[in-house]
Amino acid sequence: MVEPQIITEDALVFLKKLGESGVPYLIIGMTSAILQGAPTGTKDIDIWFKSMDNPLLMSIIRECGGVYIPPAIVAMNAPMFGGTLTLFDPVSNPSGLKQFEDEYGKAETFDFDGIPITLLPLDRVIASKEASGRLKDKAVLPILRATLEIKQRQK
Repeated sequence: MVEPQIITEDALVFLKKLGESGVPYLIIGMTSAILQGAPTGTKDIDIWFKSMDNPLLMSIIRECGGVYIPPAIVAMNAPMFGGTLTLFDPVSNPSGLKQFEDEYGKAETFDFDGIPITLLPLDRVIASKEASGRLKDKAVLPILRATLEIKQRQK
């Protein structure tokens, strides 16, 4: 399998440290879909945490050369990462999904060079894209549905 270019060395180090420390997270959105075989692209990595108030998470962000910018500081009222972690887009309220714990309980794991990455399952990525109502999300739905159908046939 060709590994997607979206996972940079900095991103991989961050994800590895999250996994090793037990900080619960989910890669959602198009990166999750790509890692599950969707032939599409993306410019960022949407990541959802159980809580942004976790001191261990904040420590890992700093250790990886990142900076957390809380929603109150960001003009669009959404959290952001800076420094080496700008590729990540922390999502606090993803469209069309249940509570973090419910979605995390059904997570898929993708092995990337020996590093397990926790993913939102493809059917739930589709549900989120459907609920968002954004044109760019609607445009990719046929590809995501076709990928899910192929995945289900292969089981």
